[in-house]
Amino acid sequence: MNEKYSSGKFTKSYALKKNLEEGDYKMVEVSSKAFRNKLKESNARPAKESESNLVLDKINRNTLKLQLTNNPTVYLFEFPLKHSPLKHGTLVWRDDNIQQRLNKYEAYFKAFRTLNDTNNLNDLYELPIFFQPRINQFGRVYHIGASMPRLIRKICVTKSDELIYEVDMASAQPSLLILEWIRSLASMSEEANKCLELVANGKVYKYLVENSEVLKDMEYDKMKKEILTTFNGEYKPTKLYKELKVLLPELIKWIDNIKFNEGYKKVSHRGQSAEAKVFVEVYKNLPEDMFALLIHDCILTTENKTQMVKDRLIKRVRELYKDVIPKDLNINKLFKTNKVSVVRWVD
Repeated sequence: MNEKYSSGKFTKSYALKKNLEEGDYKMVEVSSKAFRNKLKESNARPAKESESNLVLDKINRNTLKLQLTNNPTVYLFEFPLKHSPLKHGTLVWRDDNIQQRLNKYEAYFKAFRTLNDTNNLNDLYELPIFFQPRINQFGRVYHIGASMPRLIRKICVTKSDELIYEVDMASAQPSLLILEWIRSLASMSEEANKCLELVANGKVYKYLVENSEVLKDMEYDKMKKEILTTFNGEYKPTKLYKELKVLLPELIKWIDNIKFNEGYKKVSHRGQSAEAKVFVEVYKNLPEDMFALLIHDCILTTENKTQMVKDRLIKRVRELYKDVIPKDLNINKLFKTNKVSVVRWVD
């Protein structure tokens, strides 16, 4: 608690400690009508700001089209089994990080279940997990749908009971950085041609894994994180960095020059900006009558709309990188389609 205050200017302030235990808090009903109105007003302000922005309003309206199926066990079963069974089937998780993840999943599950029977945006704004969507300075959009855990997303369908699919970019951040790097070249080198071919065929990660001792036996999520950390993070001459420098010396030299001359964060900023120019632009121009939700480097939609979304993403990449991608180069494999929903409604 901060004891400092100034009469008529600012009050004392409070903060919740990290890693709250269940006994540290309790749910209470707001009994004050004035306070309830204040809460509604606080939700209304960001809502109006979002509704004035084409992209943010579209995201909120499509988030409300989600329906969460009654399948919590689908995500529970995918957690590591570091737990002790108690009576009534309760689980106590030994790993604090897993417990925190489980708490987050439960919060999203309960919150989105309350939206199943409503089409009122105010109900979305009043969720305890809701936060005002925003677009950062590089164009990337942050919102409640994008922050929804992957395993929760898997047990969603649309309110019209259609399964959800995603259209995403293969090796998105490395692929976009490669395209940015090639654009900076005065002429195409052998490495540039090889990289362009990898991007067009969606095989950047595959190539790196097949040619790296560090990456070859690594789980996909960890592999992806290691590559992105090496590309986007501070300069560190790790074993993986040295391997990548041998595999792609010109690209790594270009990335290092950005880090040393402009700061390492500029690398990820460039990738985010390129990503937004592709995905946000396509998303905002999709038909209003279809379900579509932007999740950074992918777009969620229904099966019958995936080809249209993919075609528009391909067209957008060709427009943005017309000075890099030859007209006769097939880039259909740069984007892939996957089913997100794994279940239908279960009573």
